[in-house]
Amino acid sequence: PDEIIIQVLSQRTMDLRTLATVMAVSARLRRLVIHVLAMYRLPDLQLALTVEQEGKSRITTSYEFGRFNSTSLTVVMVAHQPKARRYYTSKASPVVRSMAL
Repeated sequence: PDEIIIQVLSQRTMDLRTLATVMAVSARLRRLVIHVLAMYRLPDLQLALTVEQEGKSRITTSYEFGRFNSTSLTVVMVAHQPKARRYYTSKASPVVRSMAL
């Protein structure tokens, strides 16, 4: 039954790579994995992104789950308490220094 498969797939010990492998097995398992991702795994996901310009003006922004497109398998993350920041056009472009899930 689908309910048991969903319980197994939603366990935290099942990493995202394994879920991607399971998705490739059949259309039924793909549908179940997409359900597990949308309902159980992705809403708990948080992202921290650190951006800096020339070693200064470092800012870390946290992002949380926004929405999941099951057709294209893309996730939209939304900034949590975004802060406006000024970057200087006369200096090197800002770069991403770290990204953590």
